[in-house]
Amino acid sequence: VGTPTLHRGGGSVGSGTQPREQQSGYLTVKNLQCISTLLKIIDRHGDILDTAWALVITAVQHIVDVFGLKPVAMGTFQPIRITENSAMTLVSVVKKTEISEITDKLTNLFKAMQHLSDNGLLHLINGLCQLSSDAMQGPSARESTVFPLSSLLEIASTNLARVKLVWGPVTSHFTQVCSHSDQGVRAFGADALTSLIRTALEQKYEEDLQPLLLSPLEAMTAVQHTDVRQKQLECVSHVLHSSGQTLSSSWSILLDVISSAALTQSEALVRAGFQSLQLVITDFLPAVPPICLPVCVEVAGQFSVQAVEINISLTSIGLLWNITDYLYQNRATLQDGLETLRNDRTGQTGYTGLLSPTSPTRPMVSSFMKTVQNSSLPVFNSVWMLLFRHLSDLCVDDRAAVRKSASQTLFSTISAHGILLQKEAWQAVLWQVLFPLLERVNQAAGSASTSSFQTSLLIHHSRDTAQKQWAETQVLTLNGTARLFQARWSLLAGLQGFERAWTTLLEAIKTCACSHSSEVSIAAMKSFHSIVDPQGAAKTSPRSSTANLDAMPTKRSHDRSPDPATTLEPPGGISQEQNTVIWTKAWQTWHSIGIECVCNRLPTAEQLKSVLNQKQEVIGAFFDSLPSQTLLVHLLKIFPLVFNQLKPSFSRKDFQSMTRVFEASLLMPVVKDVSPFLVPSSNENLMTVVQKLVLKCFGAIFTDESLFPGEGPGSQGETSLMLDKRSEDYDMKREIRISAEGELVALYVHVLEELLKYVSYVSNPPGVVKSVAPGGSQSLQRIPTITVNYVPFGLVSLAVAVQLYRACVAAGVDLPLTVPEKFLKALHLSLKQKYRCPRPLVWTLSLEAMLLVLETALPSMLKQDTSSVPFWSEFAGVLEDCLFNQLPEGMELSVEKMREHEAMDIKVIEVIKRDILPVSTSAPRPFLERLTAILNQGSIHSATDQFSGNSRSPKAPFRENFARACFEALLQLSFIHSKETTIDATSQLALNALLDRSQEVLVKFVEDERLSGTCPLPRARMNEVALVLKSVTVLISTLKEAQRNTSAQVDNTIWQHVAQLHPALVQCVTCSSAEVRTALKEALAQFSDLINP
Repeated sequence: VGTPTLHRGGGSVGSGTQPREQQSGYLTVKNLQCISTLLKIIDRHGDILDTAWALVITAVQHIVDVFGLKPVAMGTFQPIRITENSAMTLVSVVKKTEISEITDKLTNLFKAMQHLSDNGLLHLINGLCQLSSDAMQGPSARESTVFPLSSLLEIASTNLARVKLVWGPVTSHFTQVCSHSDQGVRAFGADALTSLIRTALEQKYEEDLQPLLLSPLEAMTAVQHTDVRQKQLECVSHVLHSSGQTLSSSWSILLDVISSAALTQSEALVRAGFQSLQLVITDFLPAVPPICLPVCVEVAGQFSVQAVEINISLTSIGLLWNITDYLYQNRATLQDGLETLRNDRTGQTGYTGLLSPTSPTRPMVSSFMKTVQNSSLPVFNSVWMLLFRHLSDLCVDDRAAVRKSASQTLFSTISAHGILLQKEAWQAVLWQVLFPLLERVNQAAGSASTSSFQTSLLIHHSRDTAQKQWAETQVLTLNGTARLFQARWSLLAGLQGFERAWTTLLEAIKTCACSHSSEVSIAAMKSFHSIVDPQGAAKTSPRSSTANLDAMPTKRSHDRSPDPATTLEPPGGISQEQNTVIWTKAWQTWHSIGIECVCNRLPTAEQLKSVLNQKQEVIGAFFDSLPSQTLLVHLLKIFPLVFNQLKPSFSRKDFQSMTRVFEASLLMPVVKDVSPFLVPSSNENLMTVVQKLVLKCFGAIFTDESLFPGEGPGSQGETSLMLDKRSEDYDMKREIRISAEGELVALYVHVLEELLKYVSYVSNPPGVVKSVAPGGSQSLQRIPTITVNYVPFGLVSLAVAVQLYRACVAAGVDLPLTVPEKFLKALHLSLKQKYRCPRPLVWTLSLEAMLLVLETALPSMLKQDTSSVPFWSEFAGVLEDCLFNQLPEGMELSVEKMREHEAMDIKVIEVIKRDILPVSTSAPRPFLERLTAILNQGSIHSATDQFSGNSRSPKAPFRENFARACFEALLQLSFIHSKETTIDATSQLALNALLDRSQEVLVKFVEDERLSGTCPLPRARMNEVALVLKSVTVLISTLKEAQRNTSAQVDNTIWQHVAQLHPALVQCVTCSSAEVRTALKEALAQFSDLINP
């Protein structure tokens, strides 16, 4: 069969492969007969053509071109309309009907190839492939390849009944065409290949043929041209929409194709692939075989890490969450299906055999399979671990938004669905996911840049550097891990090696707590608080209701208020010794954080002086680096929770470490920016949150009761202690229950010492900021801190100290004799500064505290030999400075205030009269001598000095009743002996002082009455004289009775002193006051025995 020629004037014009523009002429009858004969041979003898198909196809291509038939992508031919002006014209002798018949045969030529044998069909396909390959190498490949490719598509489409025969060579050639450099050629090849796949999937084939039909899609992955890959992904989307519910063993191929899109840098391909992945996970996940679920996880993970489009990454993380929900809801059916992977030794029974050697997911899947086969974990749990690892990898992504979303999803997933994991899986979660994640995040945060981003977008100042954004990731990961320990306490505590896990978590918390980022350090303290707070699990509401099933077990006392810490019972599977080890490590972590973050960062005077010489930016940065008040609040909240677990083993060394942290917390400068939230707005009247929590920590040592009865449940440390009125928190008489047994009793005295140290803050507030400013107030203005008021804190510390001391004495706790002395030393300055105290209530509460301490301490002090104890010397000094204060210059007191202060002074004298004078023989002699001088001095400050015009203390307030009380106490001190006792030198001193005082009052009274003329003296003077006369009567009567007692001797000097009173008494007979005359009559009557011989 020769190649048809085209005649023009009887000459040949060449082959039909020439472009149509160059062909012209006419067809002869001979040409038509040859064409008809060729078509008959093809139809009847195609099976025996074998290698001759190449020549036949070449001729057919020329004939098609001559007849003006245009091949199209679907494998058919469309005739081109021939006009009179066309380059190709037919001779008129040819009947048009014959032309039409030949055209129809050509159009349906390859559709009729269904009758060919398998061998003949393969030769035909090979011939078309050879023709196409040769055409692709020519200069006009786009026009030359249309015919063979179109014919090849038509042959394959009409022979899908023999798909196993034709599929391989046809799709392989189309895949080769897709790699052609000419866009038109590869576009035709991609369209033909995807069209063939769609047509084939519409047939009713067996399921085992699906991988064969979809394998060309996977082969297209190797093509580097974006336009071809786009058509590939469009075909995947079409397959999912049309056949998604019927796919079975071919899911791995589709997932592999989708996965390859995530590895490209084309946004269009990434979007197209992700749309297909969304469709798979949201609509067709139940149709995906269980053995393909790990591939779904891998593909979603790949789209999460792609860097082309961040929104796709964020949405992919959401798809991972969808997978977790599907795993949880269908756990019963999936567990058995996934378990078949454990026996997949050859890679053929599972899905690894379905993946090509170049599959993007094959390395990860192979690694997963190796893990499954070498692990004792159920495959279902291994899938969870695979998902957790992907999320943990995303938690260290370079993009902050991805890290945040992945962190939230990871910990929400573990919290919500962790109930499905076995203990071995929890071990893997801890040591393969969580702890490595914490370490990786901390390392990345430590090496992150501190430079601000250069961008046109508006970024909040808290996120304008990479380091600040990594700080947010640190917060999310650490808080998430801590919440898991809190919610799954009993489960995790039962794991083998839990102590090591607990230690690792605490080390991570310590590392973050010592960070210079305030956000990270505060988050670390919150995490610490959550894992040691037994009530915290109830406050947290995870996404799943099952998250609280393993909450911490608690043991609450029936009389316990909600505020103090609760004792944790050892969880199941953990011994008491292990429990002690766990909480000892918690205490060590608390102590280390306190030392490193608080004590070591407390600025010294030298540091502040050096900083103040710098620029304002340097000063601000220095104070910003100091521990914030929020961090201190959380640190102090943690102490009672940890201490409550270690009460029996809490030592003196631990107490010293604790107080060191407390003192540094109290002295830490408060930056102005945060002061409105943690420091009371009325800075003169309220305690700060830190101050109150320090007292709560001390209270946890000696009592289970709340130190603040007015505090409602849920209080976070706020207080309303007003200094202008009394409060329940100042109630020093309140009785608290303490334990008089155990190791902690030895710490009570140290608690008292520490509280008394805080009491001294009232009059001598601590702090280094105000004392280091070299430029005075102008330099102080450069310091961005506020001055903390310690007055409320000191007063409440005093109330707590008095309550504890009284409770210890009542419970029989053996306290050193130096404790009362330390109380007096702590109160001395406040009592001395009566009219100069920071607040009026300071002196009142200090005096009340002293009276209660004396009331409690004096009985035991007088029963023992305390002559060498410095208490008595300190007590005398306090009395001297407390009872005789002068008003400052320019200060005036109202009559009500004067009477109020006088009443408080009289209470002191009443305590002396009630508790000391009756048993004064047990008191040291030096103290009694000073006491006598004090009482004598107090009686001198009387009305005489106020109205005589010759006042000894012109600034001393008017205190008539106080003077009377002192005089009565002096009189009582003179009569302290019974009939069987001998009057000692102390009594004689008191008697001489009393007699001197009486004579002085009488002499001045007589003088003033004479000078006053007809005007009567004030009533107060008359009362004083009457009191003196009555005292003289009692004194002389008592002395006479003592003289009659053979065992008592009255010194002659006393009788001489008594006799010297007689002239002054006689001069008082002219007084007009009936009360004075009556008292004078009784006094003179006592001299009758002295006058008689």
